[in-house]
Amino acid sequence: VGEVLNLKDQPQRIKRGVSFTGLGNMLSGFFGVIGPVNFSIGPGIIVSTGNASRFTLLPAGLGLLLLAFSPLVIGFFGSIPSVIVGSVMLYLMSSQIGAGLMLAQQHNSLNTIDNALVLALPVLLGIITAFLPPEVTSAIPPLLRPLLGNGFVMGLLAVLFMEHIVYAD
Repeated sequence: VGEVLNLKDQPQRIKRGVSFTGLGNMLSGFFGVIGPVNFSIGPGIIVSTGNASRFTLLPAGLGLLLLAFSPLVIGFFGSIPSVIVGSVMLYLMSSQIGAGLMLAQQHNSLNTIDNALVLALPVLLGIITAFLPPEVTSAIPPLLRPLLGNGFVMGLLAVLFMEHIVYAD
């Protein structure tokens, strides 16, 4: 996160963050619950939303705390289809990988999250396709199985689709 934000006082922030996490985990251990983690605000979320403020977590956390006492809201969240939840998780993981690629490269080709997503999303799609259960791949028509059941081919098709159709200039 320090690399994304170009922080000047990074050693002091790291010391405070580790201290806060340690104290929070000691306190949570006393109560027998899961404690805080110091990697909860990932660089992918910061890069994709453009917001690195910790203070936006306060109203969000308070709102979630209030919603936890409403069985109606919990039932509504429980009724969200797994396809929607999976799509959101795929985007979040793609933004994390894209942010990592943006930090790892030294060239200007990945200067935006959109450019990084053109690489990150097909990588994840290829990995997901490679590890599909046999029941899923056997449900694919035999003529299309070599294409739709191959992680490399699916990743390649996804990058071509994103580069030439979704993000075409």
